[in-house]
Amino acid sequence: MSDQLKVILWCCPRSLSTAFLKCMSAVPDSQMIFELYSTAMLFGPDRLAKTDIASLERNIPENILDERRKDPGCGYPVSICSNAWVKHHLETGYPDKKFVFAKEMVSSLMGKFQFLPESGYRHAFLLRNPAKLFPSWKKLIFEIFRMNNIPVTMEQLEIDKLSAEIMPPGKAFKEMYDLYSYIKEKDLDPDPVIIDADDLLSDPATILSGFCQKLGIPYTDSLLTWDEAVDVLEKWVVSEPIKHIILNGDGFKNFRSSTGFAKPSSKDQAPESPAKSPDPSPDIQRLIDFTMPYYTKMYEQLLK
Repeated sequence: MSDQLKVILWCCPRSLSTAFLKCMSAVPDSQMIFELYSTAMLFGPDRLAKTDIASLERNIPENILDERRKDPGCGYPVSICSNAWVKHHLETGYPDKKFVFAKEMVSSLMGKFQFLPESGYRHAFLLRNPAKLFPSWKKLIFEIFRMNNIPVTMEQLEIDKLSAEIMPPGKAFKEMYDLYSYIKEKDLDPDPVIIDADDLLSDPATILSGFCQKLGIPYTDSLLTWDEAVDVLEKWVVSEPIKHIILNGDGFKNFRSSTGFAKPSSKDQAPESPAKSPDPSPDIQRLIDFTMPYYTKMYEQLLK
């Protein structure tokens, strides 16, 4: 389709990105794609932690896997999800759709930029203040540890010292800045769009309409609200284990119950000094100190 628009939204965890995908789902004649690179990193043949894929899914006949490689759909098997397949699928999938929108975690490629789609995509970045992002991320990690019966208290948990598949070496923000720089240097997109999650919450109509206008996405005010139900998930391209987490994990509770971008209460606002969160634990403060320079560099390029 000659007038097809394809966009990848790059983000860190806990930055409203899943709600943003739900919002974009209302664009007519569209296909939403949820974290193919993350699936490859965590569960696929190229995964960092070499768990047994067979333990994640039943034995699936090869002819069925071939069909899912062409049209993975909702709940696809993780064994098809190599980085090379992700690149090929993003480049060739859904030629009949006018709008293809993928959301990905910035750290999921771990610097393997050769697996980015080489052309045809606009790129966007969703920021969030580290002083707000890391406390929320730590709560999510603690929940996952608790669900897996890992004996650790919140006080004992130091998330800046966790392994790379959980906390990337650049603490996500360096990975974001490196990816942004690479996309510009290689002319994959000379003008990536950057927005901030707190700005989106504070003034969703202005930020979302500006985002859509900049990228050529058809905008109406109907994008600002959506149904509380998660039926839309069945239309997304998402792997079976991540689908299960979205439907059942406490970390996605707000996503499942949301009906729009809710404006934060005063207690949830970022602190006046963004480098200092209120009484942060030592690991959170180390993360804020390390990542704030990268966040600031990205924030300076924010969509005006």
